[in-house]
Order: sequence, then C-alpha cells, then structure tokens
Amino acid sequence: LQLGIVDETGRLLPADEAPEEFADRLEGEGSETRFRLAGEVWVSAGDVRKLQLAKAAVSAGIQTLLEQQNVTAGQLDAFYLAGGFGSYLRPESAAAIGLFPAELLPVLKVVGNSAGMGASAALLSQAAQTALAETAAKCRYLELSGRSDFSDAYIDCMMFE
Repeated sequence: LQLGIVDETGRLLPADEAPEEFADRLEGEGSETRFRLAGEVWVSAGDVRKLQLAKAAVSAGIQTLLEQQNVTAGQLDAFYLAGGFGSYLRPESAAAIGLFPAELLPVLKVVGNSAGMGASAALLSQAAQTALAETAAKCRYLELSGRSDFSDAYIDCMMFE
C-alpha cells in the first residue's frame, strides 16, 4: 500500500499501472500478478488476498465487540496483542491497513505468548490460578460468525484503509 503497488481494494497492480520505479519488480496478470521483494522472495496477489481476508475478520471482530459494549476504541485503557503473530507485527503498519483502529496504538501492549505464560503461571502459583479464575468469570463468549452486524462489518472491512 505504501509503495502504491496495491490499491485500496487489495488488487496487486500490474506493472503498467504501478509507480514507475516498481514496474520492473511486478510480473504476471490478474490473480497471477506478483511483486519481487528481494531476490527470489515474492508477494503474490493471492498473498495479498489472504492478508485482506484475515484483516477483515480481525477488524470486523474488533468493531463488533466495541459496538456490542457501546464503547469506542478511544475509550479503551488497554489493547493487548498476543501470540506469535502479534509479536512480529509492526503495530503502525497493522493500524495503517485497518487491522485495528489507529486510536488503539497509544494503549497497545504486545504480550507475546500470553496463553503459554498464563498456563505456566497457573501451574506454579495458587494466586495466579485465582486471578485467572476471576478473570474467566468476568468474560463471556460472543459468537460472531452468525451475527449480521459482524457479516456487514466484515464486508466493510475488506478494503484497505
């Protein structure tokens, strides 16, 4: 997106539509288009599409949960990004494509393997077990897949911002 080789719809542009300085790094047409990052490392139109689908699901989930609780992103005190995916993600880039609202950047906390750390803490400490049980009691499950508001948000979130 920053280089201008992917448009807001997620289409990897063909060489004749891309910025001139990158035209020689693009090859193929339509779904076969790919962009050479370096050497033999390429990003394909399919790669962009997979990112777009994952981004839409995460973004729509966040949007639906915020609306369900009648709060805005700016009202949150903390936003935790967990797991290997979250650990290797550039938060500014994630917000730039709309993975999560940019308003969450100031309260973002990257926590790594929180599931593993929580399991270890629970095994080693009664206090951690109690804290985890208290947290679990405050949580409730919300199935998103069958909700029309999630489906509508998912479609809206397909575009790159």
